[in-house]
Amino acid sequence: MPKPVIPGQGRPQPPADLSERERKIWLDVVESRPLNYFGPETWPLLRSWCVHCVQSEDLSAELRQGVTKRLRDEFRKQTQALCTLSSKLRLCKQGRRKHQSSEQSEIAKTPRRRLWLAHDNPA
Repeated sequence: MPKPVIPGQGRPQPPADLSERERKIWLDVVESRPLNYFGPETWPLLRSWCVHCVQSEDLSAELRQGVTKRLRDEFRKQTQALCTLSSKLRLCKQGRRKHQSSEQSEIAKTPRRRLWLAHDNPA
């Protein structure tokens, strides 16, 4: 008997209109995150991110052959789009970090070493 499919569970499959390279990027990213990390509301952003990855790879290959102002500008735009989408999708390390204020409160709770007290006990 087949298992019933519950919406919002599991890993999303790549859209059918993605190229083979874009599909591989989609699967690599989705499999690198926990289950249910990408909800349906993030799929268009993830799809765009995969497309920009492939375009960026193609442009970098062209740049290795010969540098032109148009290629540099287009590569910069693709890189900026990747950075923006990465932060929105929380793909980079900084997006997965705890909030900075919580880190500061944890640091404040740690006991401080008093150097002037360390020398009171002669060894």
